[in-house]
Amino acid sequence: MDPTLPSSSGPNPKLMIAIGGVLVILLVALVLMISILRNTDKRAETNREGSAQNNTGNQVENSVVPSANPTFAKQPPSPGAVAVVGDEVLYSTDLKRILDLYPAGLRESSRDVALEQIINESIALQAGAKAGMITLSPSFYNSMNKNYTARSDAINKVKAAVDAQTGSVSGAVISIWFFNNGTAGPIGYERGKQIAKQKIEAARASVVSGDRSIIEVARIIKDDTSLAQLDPVWQQNAIFTFEDVPAAEAITFDPEFDKIIRSLKPGEVSPVRLISVGSGDGRREALYMFAQVTRNNPPKGEAGSYEEWLQMAKKSYEIERY
Repeated sequence: MDPTLPSSSGPNPKLMIAIGGVLVILLVALVLMISILRNTDKRAETNREGSAQNNTGNQVENSVVPSANPTFAKQPPSPGAVAVVGDEVLYSTDLKRILDLYPAGLRESSRDVALEQIINESIALQAGAKAGMITLSPSFYNSMNKNYTARSDAINKVKAAVDAQTGSVSGAVISIWFFNNGTAGPIGYERGKQIAKQKIEAARASVVSGDRSIIEVARIIKDDTSLAQLDPVWQQNAIFTFEDVPAAEAITFDPEFDKIIRSLKPGEVSPVRLISVGSGDGRREALYMFAQVTRNNPPKGEAGSYEEWLQMAKKSYEIERY
């Protein structure tokens, strides 16, 4: 046998040592790789948590919080809109129609007043239609090109219907002037005032006693030519009648006297009232009046006037101004 060839009778010690060294190195490398992978997973988890926190913060910072400031109105629903009242959109052309009635120098400062006017008109139409007073039409309602004549007619119908519900009064007023158009009659101011009082108190007594009707009393006054010394046009001023005057309208030019008239029952006669005319330093006692009511229709609803009805109706409609 060749002595230079390795013996096959057992393992080679040198080879075994070499193989063992390689295994140790592989084991160490595996442990290191596992450690590296674990650290990498931890860093990735940490990064994910941090990223989630940052995203949450960004979401809070970037979220849109609705403004609670009522001075900022919503965006107009369409170009040219100046308000939305209930179901109707009002446009700049509607506003211009009112502003054109103002002097040019006052139009800008009058915008808010004009806007409230067209808002009130819209409420009157919608509330009136709801109550069966009118029927709405696209020709004058909720359109950009409205027939304003038809719109005004519809609003007037609503007003008339509401006035009929707020009560009305009918009757007649007798008057004798002693200071007409800022001038006393030929007989003089004080003497004219005295005679006027005597004449009208006698006339009222005749009506209250039933001796004469108020129409007959008016005829007697018109035939009394002596009253020309108090008032050159006493005949035209002797009497005026009023029919179904609603609560919102004046009967005479004295609001307090109107209240007295409205408090009367049919057939009742008011006291004689001394009436003043003019304003400021020029205001003077000028005539005597008394009235008799022939018909007094009580209110049918809660509102005592058209304006009161309108304000009550206004509470039922959402209004957006732009």
